[in-house]
Amino acid sequence: MSWTIEFDELQQLLRVTSNSVLGVDQIRQLTVEVINAVNTNSISRVLLDYRGMTPEIETVDIYRLPRLYDGQQLQRAVRAAMVVSHHSEKLADFAFYEDVVQNAGFQIRVFTDYESARQWLHD
Repeated sequence: MSWTIEFDELQQLLRVTSNSVLGVDQIRQLTVEVINAVNTNSISRVLLDYRGMTPEIETVDIYRLPRLYDGQQLQRAVRAAMVVSHHSEKLADFAFYEDVVQNAGFQIRVFTDYESARQWLHD
């Protein structure tokens, strides 16, 4: 597996880390695992540390992700902060992703600063 998913009791959030190149099938699998963990444990905050992750995903697949979220019953009350490298070649894809999911009503934001992401989750 190219990621870790762990519950941080102190911070009361789910922490997800990936430092790999992930294709669309792996991204879907990771998404299902994260949403299952959120739903099973009634978690409302998720910190996605993807500073070392590179998504290999087409624009159309990014556009379809909210349907996967709905299919897995991700509640729109869940807040997720995604931290990516400010050097990533995929920054435009991450920005498009943020627009798509927010337009679908999900509380997901993309950050390049880890502390800003943590702070937003606790606001």
